[in-house]
Amino acid sequence: MINKRLYEELKKHRKPFSESGLNTVSIVCFEYEIEEAVNIFKNKYTAKIERICIPSYFPCKKDISSYESVPVVSLDDYYDKDNLAVYIDFYEMADNHWIVPMNMIAKHHRGEYYFYTKKEYEKGCLLLYPPLKGFYEAHKEQIHKAYSLLSSDKSKKIFLERLKSLIEGDTGYLEYNGELDYFPEELMPTVKKGSVVIDAGISSSIFELEEYSKMIGQNGRIYAFEASPIEYKKADKLIKNNPDLNNVELIELGLWNQKEKMQMAVGNGGSSVLYPITGESVECELVALDDFVKSNKINKVDYIKMDIESAEPNALKGAQKTIKKYKPDMAVCIYHSPIHLWEIILYINSLNIGYDFFIYHHSAMNCETVLYAVKPSLLKRFYNITKSFVYDIFHIKIYNFVKKYINFMLLKNRRVIVYGAGKHFDELYKKGKFKNINVIAVSDKKFENSGTYKGYTAITPYEILNYKPDIIYIAMQESIVAYNFLNDIYKEKLANIKFIKD
Repeated sequence: MINKRLYEELKKHRKPFSESGLNTVSIVCFEYEIEEAVNIFKNKYTAKIERICIPSYFPCKKDISSYESVPVVSLDDYYDKDNLAVYIDFYEMADNHWIVPMNMIAKHHRGEYYFYTKKEYEKGCLLLYPPLKGFYEAHKEQIHKAYSLLSSDKSKKIFLERLKSLIEGDTGYLEYNGELDYFPEELMPTVKKGSVVIDAGISSSIFELEEYSKMIGQNGRIYAFEASPIEYKKADKLIKNNPDLNNVELIELGLWNQKEKMQMAVGNGGSSVLYPITGESVECELVALDDFVKSNKINKVDYIKMDIESAEPNALKGAQKTIKKYKPDMAVCIYHSPIHLWEIILYINSLNIGYDFFIYHHSAMNCETVLYAVKPSLLKRFYNITKSFVYDIFHIKIYNFVKKYINFMLLKNRRVIVYGAGKHFDELYKKGKFKNINVIAVSDKKFENSGTYKGYTAITPYEILNYKPDIIYIAMQESIVAYNFLNDIYKEKLANIKFIKD
């Protein structure tokens, strides 16, 4: 299937070598690709190959110092070269390894570098994503609180790198640490002998199950949840064929905040998700972990791992009683939605257990950012709870009070357009938020023509400037969506209009 759009995105981010105008090139590829990468380059271009650069973190099959008299060197020593060209094989899609050197170069060298392919846009993989230019401003109080809760400088650095990557839409800011997901060396051992582990989101990748199984021993127990019937069958076969995994119980359920049946998109392997976007879907059953623990008379939970493709916030709410009672260490993915960067930290912290929080990034792509919640000593737990409470008083609560006062003064006697006519608008409307505001119109993407809504003039987003507003009041939970949408339409024309949200 041709995915030209993704290839075009790649071209925006990194130029094809044909546009470089270079006479010499340093080819970047993996050791096993050298012959193919060199032959394809020679067939397409006349530039001289002066070196072949191998990413050192990827293990070589054999010691090699040259190929056809061309030196083979470590990419790490040549990041600053201006003639780097990464070989991308769009047929090698299993692990998307080519993204790793692309983004490692971006981390060390922000200038131009290039790529070439066996064949153009047969398949592709996204190196970048829509930048969230207003993400920080829209969520800064939550972002600051989440950042303040992190327990190490390294975690704070990774948090900032991820924030930067979201704002700029560029995975190059994320540093690959070379460690397996869920097993950062500094936090090991995360699971101990005899532990009871909840592993939510298995698919056919069971490497962490194998590791957990070794760590807990025969006296431990793993309850492994997989909602997708397709991935469940794959995992079931692998587990049954591995006698060492006899301490694993595979469960064909997904974790959620309540018992429910929902549609899941399939055909995406381990990335099968709820709410199908396109293509085939199947019905899957969901359960709250609290209900599962109670009905199965599980008397302790020592560790919870969640990688469930954006269902993490709901699943954590459905595990609230279990978490409060047993205080398990946790590893929760926070990359499936931009707001998960802070939302998941703040929710777990709101349970007042006093966790230490760490963040690690286990990939050179946008995925595999994991939050680790580790239960410290009783004294440290008390300190963490107290610190969070004090922060709320002197930062969040005071900030919110000041923000409301400033918003009140800004709105006074100003021409206001309210953007968003959904559930959040209805809630604000019922609370009387708009009674003393000069609302000249309400705008929403769902309005195709001018009319009325809740007694206000209703207009399309494309009519906003015709009404000459002083302020756009965003009445949406995800204010960043509205902010980005309107700025895409009007760009610099909105520079003199103030945006506020409740």
